[in-house]
Amino acid sequence: MSAQAEPPAATSGTEPIGLASVEVDPVLLAVEGSDAEALMAGMGFIDKAELLGAFRTLPGEGWRLVNETRAERVYAAPEKDAPRTWAVVSLELREGVWRLVGSRRHERERPSRAQRRRSVELVWPGEQVFQVGATPRPWAELRNAGERVWRGDSAELLHVVAHLVDLSTGRQMLASRWVGFSPKFEGSEDLVVLPPGGSIYLPAVLATLSTDQLAPGRYGIVGKIASLGLGSSLGHIRLVEAE
Repeated sequence: MSAQAEPPAATSGTEPIGLASVEVDPVLLAVEGSDAEALMAGMGFIDKAELLGAFRTLPGEGWRLVNETRAERVYAAPEKDAPRTWAVVSLELREGVWRLVGSRRHERERPSRAQRRRSVELVWPGEQVFQVGATPRPWAELRNAGERVWRGDSAELLHVVAHLVDLSTGRQMLASRWVGFSPKFEGSEDLVVLPPGGSIYLPAVLATLSTDQLAPGRYGIVGKIASLGLGSSLGHIRLVEAE
């Protein structure tokens, strides 16, 4: 019996579109855009030499602001040699100046996070046990709970960031804002294909600070795959003394 595959790139007219690491209103991708010089002229305080260097290898026209927060901006321009693909530039506000974070070519439009995470869930496979005095290295399980095949494309970074929970208060413990991942989990060209009921185990990186100094006992654990906007159920780990 074969299962029906989820369409890999379907979006509705009102759904946001995934582009690089952000979600974009389709209306913004339909506007004409401006050339790079006009774009930079309207950016405010910038490091112009830095941006000019980046734009030498990017399209010269079609630029528009597609995502903005108080400290971050993302601009995009269409690639002329491939439909539904974009050049993307990311900026970050540092000490009052918009600085270049990075630029990428040929980023293709993708379904929204809500569409991409449909039917999958992130769970913890039972209570995991670790020795005190070392950083726990838990595993999470990405499971297809739907009735169709789920496909994660090669751009999907299935990184699980985890936080420990103090079970006496129900609150997450003090954690770092940033965590690092091994490059071997990035840039894979392989598709992740999960049939109905299928699952894959993913290493979780703990953001909780000083986990090697925690006392023996039972702790809660929650995790998230940021690229999907997918949070986990509450799991548990136990720290024990070495025998």
